[in-house]
Amino acid sequence: MKHRIYLLLYFAMFTRWSIAKPWEMEDTHSRTKRASATSMLQHIVIKVDFLEECEMKATFERSQQSNVDEIFINYDIRLPRWDITLVTDGTGTVTATANHTQIFSPPEDIIIDVKTKILIELVAYDVDDNWLEEGTDVVYLEPCFRASDKKDPHLTTFDGRHYSYHGLCWHTLVKDCENAIPRFEVLGKFVPKPNDDTRSRTGQVDVMLHDNESISLYDNNDILVNGKPMDNPSMYLINGNVRVEETDDGATVVLQQEGLTLKWLGKEHILDVTFHHDFFSGKVCGLLGDADGNKDNDYITREGEETRDSNVFAASWKVPTRSC
Repeated sequence: MKHRIYLLLYFAMFTRWSIAKPWEMEDTHSRTKRASATSMLQHIVIKVDFLEECEMKATFERSQQSNVDEIFINYDIRLPRWDITLVTDGTGTVTATANHTQIFSPPEDIIIDVKTKILIELVAYDVDDNWLEEGTDVVYLEPCFRASDKKDPHLTTFDGRHYSYHGLCWHTLVKDCENAIPRFEVLGKFVPKPNDDTRSRTGQVDVMLHDNESISLYDNNDILVNGKPMDNPSMYLINGNVRVEETDDGATVVLQQEGLTLKWLGKEHILDVTFHHDFFSGKVCGLLGDADGNKDNDYITREGEETRDSNVFAASWKVPTRSC
């Protein structure tokens, strides 16, 4: 009898813990291009997709098993790892034919790696304000890395390591280091800063693609595609995989299959780079690092050697075959 009581108590404690803290359970869900979620909800289905520059979109849909015509929702979106709330008291309406969407972004200093997950805490009501359900979706995210080359130049790697470098001429900012013939390589041309011989800044960015196509972005905001000016404010290359778009302050280049986005502010000499593709995590190289989630190993030279000297690291990525 005593053993039976102990067993029942153990089962009750385990069941209560599992229901109360589902986000602390081991992740047994495979990761896909779309973020996956473990749901405790019956009336609402939540999907999360990445947009450009690590921005995310949550879509709330009515589930197929729900027979409620119109559902009102109230929700919070949180990053539990850093105890950050991204959306507070979000509200919306969901029907059989109309979804609700919410755009949100993590803070710039947050690295979205393979361990990152978000919690979407939701309460649902019907049209008469009757409670339907409440619960928490645990959403597992793809990695999304952000890097930058700013001003004179101050660089931040995909893994969040900051350093300055004042070399000149062409350097590899980021390239595909997995394939013998890289699918892409982004080059930056460092030029002297006016009236200051001790500093440089990025004057041009070239995006080299694997099928010999190229995009050149200049600090006067001119854009050349394969050596010629763009015919339209927006155009596509490589069967629609690459989008080049002229903006008011520069240009945006998106490599859709690679999950790579470049935002160039020419007159400000700023390049922001993001990508969210599992395949290239830890498989890129250059001045912006390897995007493996560990900033301590970002200083890998072109020769594959690790150094603690940022100048030695950066100088190794100079492109000797290009003239200044």
